[in-house]
Amino acid sequence: DASEAEKARLDNKKSLRRLHLDFGEDDGQERNDEQVMEAIQPPPSLEKLQIYWYRGTSLFPNNWITMSLTNLKTVLIGWCLCEVLPTLRTLPSLETLMIKALPKVKRVGTEFWGIETDDIDVNEEERALSSSSGIAFPKLKELIFIGMEEWEEWDYGIMRERREERFQLMPCLRRLRLWNCRKLKQLPDHLLRTASLEDMSIWACPALEKRYYK
Repeated sequence: DASEAEKARLDNKKSLRRLHLDFGEDDGQERNDEQVMEAIQPPPSLEKLQIYWYRGTSLFPNNWITMSLTNLKTVLIGWCLCEVLPTLRTLPSLETLMIKALPKVKRVGTEFWGIETDDIDVNEEERALSSSSGIAFPKLKELIFIGMEEWEEWDYGIMRERREERFQLMPCLRRLRLWNCRKLKQLPDHLLRTASLEDMSIWACPALEKRYYK
């Protein structure tokens, strides 16, 4: 529970490099996963973070992941019940991001880039990006989505034609994996034009396979 998480004092473990948080499958008992997540405070030394079976609606309630984990290189999130993806765009060292089997995520939009709502004008979008250097996922090399069976839409939202030269999204992306995302209809155009992309794999995604066969 939350008190046990606080007593662990992970922030004092300065040599901690890898952390695996497994909240366990749903056993029908009352859960307080969000309180536990709030109480966990890993040290800046962390390089790899795995989170499985989390049942809270917000994955990082107090946003500790983007406030202190400047050395984090790998994030794996699987079998969680959060309704939107967490905002990880400002992690300066993140190289690999894998999202697996989040049954409540139907749309990936501006929240992925750190903007709270889609109902904002162009100037507000630009200010939001400018406030954090205008580069989203600056070192991300590998992006993987697996088993996102309810995911229907992926919208970059913040990217418009006249702004693509001013703001960079995943400038180092080399590998993209989309496996078993059966309802996803199309990919953001900007993603397909990413110059660094070398390896893209689409499997068990009927709409994507048909659209991007050529």
